[in-house]
Amino acid sequence: MSQRTRSALGAAAFKAVAVTLVLLVSPVAHATLVGVTVNGALGGLGSAVVGNQFATPALVNLGPTPEFSGTMSDSSAPHLAVSVDLFGESFVIDTHVSGQWGARIGDGFSVRLWDLAWLGASGRITDVRLTDTPGNTSPWDTGSGQLIGFTDDSILIQLQIGRPASGRASFEFGITTEHVVVPEPATAALLLLGLAGLRRGRATAA
Repeated sequence: MSQRTRSALGAAAFKAVAVTLVLLVSPVAHATLVGVTVNGALGGLGSAVVGNQFATPALVNLGPTPEFSGTMSDSSAPHLAVSVDLFGESFVIDTHVSGQWGARIGDGFSVRLWDLAWLGASGRITDVRLTDTPGNTSPWDTGSGQLIGFTDDSILIQLQIGRPASGRASFEFGITTEHVVVPEPATAALLLLGLAGLRRGRATAA
C-alpha cells in the first residue's frame, strides 16, 4: 500500500472519529417534558389542609388546561385554588383566592412533581429556580416555608404568599437539566470504523 493511500485512509478515519465525537457531545435541543406522563401532589403546611388533591398522573401538553389543579383551605381562607401548568423546560404555579383571606393560608402549601422523564434524551435535573412572578403585587414570601428542592427526576416547592390585590398570584420556575446522548447503532458503528481505521493506519505505518 502506497504512502498516499495510507494517508488517505488515515484522514478518512480521523474524519469519521471527529464527526462521531461531535454528534456525541452536541447539546440536546429537543429534550422536553411535553408528551411525557408525570405525577403531582398538593400538600398543606401548618394549619392549611388540602381540599381537592391533584388528579395524577397527567400527560404534559401545550394545551390551555393546566396539568394539575387542586384546592387548599384553613380557618381564615375558605378556598385557595392551586394549579400547575408544565411546559418543555419550565412550569407555572398559579393561585387564586375566593372568600376572605388572612395574611396567609396556614404556613403555606407545597407542590411535589415526580417521575419527570424527558422525551428525546434521558437526563437529570441539575437546578430549579424561580424565574418570574407575573402580575404579582405580593411576590415570593421569604418566610420559613420557602423551599425549592429537587432530585434527578423530582421537584418539591413550598410557598408562603400574601394576598395579591387581584386575588391571584403566579410563580414561574425554570428547570435546568443535564442530558446524556446515547449513540444510535449507526453512530456507534461509525465510531468503531473510525477507530479501526486509525489502528490499521498506525500498524501499517509501523
